[in-house]
Amino acid sequence: MDSSRLIVKQAHSNLADEVAAVAELAAQLDASRASVVLFFCSPHYDLPKLGRALADAFAAPLAGCTAAGQIG
Repeated sequence: MDSSRLIVKQAHSNLADEVAAVAELAAQLDASRASVVLFFCSPHYDLPKLGRALADAFAAPLAGCTAAGQIG
């Protein structure tokens, strides 16, 4: 496989619980070789709790926001 090729995976969760939603995402993504994880989430989540769950689930650097258009 060409290592310079960009591979994009996507997943989503409709779960209201932060830890359960992140677990669902992790199961869908298999991001063990990810260079970065970008995410968008509802502002209704407990964001510190969500952040801890994401940091525990993914080894790659994380970047995200609560609304499209906020990463720039």
